[in-house]
Amino acid sequence: MLNKRTNGILLNLNDAERHYLNRFCERYNINNRAKFIRETLFSVIIQQTENDNPKLF
Repeated sequence: MLNKRTNGILLNLNDAERHYLNRFCERYNINNRAKFIRETLFSVIIQQTENDNPKLF
């Protein structure tokens, strides 16, 4: 069961950033930009969190 997303954030981009995001999404047939940004953001967060955790060996 998926949790309903009720919390929003506002992301402001300049013209060049918006242009490149739109071009990337068109090139790779990404229809849901919000999902793409969310997945990309959390992949970086998870990777950084794993890198920050101390290693036992």
